[in-house]
Amino acid sequence: MDMEEPVKMNETEEEEDMEVDLQKEKQLAIYSKLADQSYIENLVMIRKKKAKLQKEVALTSDAVMSHPEANINRLKRLFTLLDASVSDPEYGIIFFNVQQTAAESLCVIFNDIIPNYK
Repeated sequence: MDMEEPVKMNETEEEEDMEVDLQKEKQLAIYSKLADQSYIENLVMIRKKKAKLQKEVALTSDAVMSHPEANINRLKRLFTLLDASVSDPEYGIIFFNVQQTAAESLCVIFNDIIPNYK
């Protein structure tokens, strides 16, 4: 009988598979937590996260717009929020709102500060 040998994966493929599995586990943990809560509790949690997000983006944007040279490094946080995903433990459940809010804020900031530079 001729048996086929299993295909061996190199280290990078194994690491990528482990990373994907870890992300799936995080997503399952988030969704299982949501399944254990009532609908009203989930809505309250989502609203709290949205309010926290809006406050963080507003404070960051205000700081950058008031003193762009001194606070330009704070833009990094807005770009991080722009890259939010479902597997994000902090904002995973509202990742679309996170991306939208960050993108809108960055547009306003760039529209405000770029014309001043020549």
